[in-house]
Amino acid sequence: MPGKHVHFDIPSTPSPSFSTSTLPSSIGPFTPPSAGSYHVPLPSSPGPTQVNPLIALSAVPPVEWDVAFPPSSAKPSRGDITKHALYKPATTPPQPEIRIVCSRLPWPIVVKPVGNTAYVTISDVFLCIYESLRHNLGEHDYYHFTGEQRRHMSDSYIRRYSRFTGEAAFTEKSKGLKRIDCLGIYGGTRFLGLSSTKEGPHVWQMHVS
Repeated sequence: MPGKHVHFDIPSTPSPSFSTSTLPSSIGPFTPPSAGSYHVPLPSSPGPTQVNPLIALSAVPPVEWDVAFPPSSAKPSRGDITKHALYKPATTPPQPEIRIVCSRLPWPIVVKPVGNTAYVTISDVFLCIYESLRHNLGEHDYYHFTGEQRRHMSDSYIRRYSRFTGEAAFTEKSKGLKRIDCLGIYGGTRFLGLSSTKEGPHVWQMHVS
């Protein structure tokens, strides 16, 4: 419908050290689905493991999402995509755990089921990517990068907290460098999807621009 923007209601179960208090959210607090909600039977597949088309690498992603913001800010780029699709397996056949690597990050993102399923869902992928990138950058990780890369990271950090005003900006600034700032070294934070790494059914490459 023209003028109407649909956002996904993705539940969140952040760790104690994880905070979304200063990040914008279009729909308020997240609430996890009740037990049994969105249950999808484990399908069998005789062929190679494939990533769900909703999060497969694409120049025009089916789901528009900036990984710097909570998954609740993600929105479908097509009208036939509903929030129920996010609780489907992230891969076929489903995997109990997957690792996501990115050429801009020196560490993998480990994704495990957040809800009641025995396999990783699309929602789990979004939540784990976001939470991982919100972790503070350790000193060892910081010096993994070159001097020029660290300058780009600092610029990304300044842009991040400058999105806010007043007390919110001060709070975000005081949290220091985060892993999300590493993505600012080479480009943006728009999620383009996952692609195969040829390293097995549980390892996928994340692409951002």
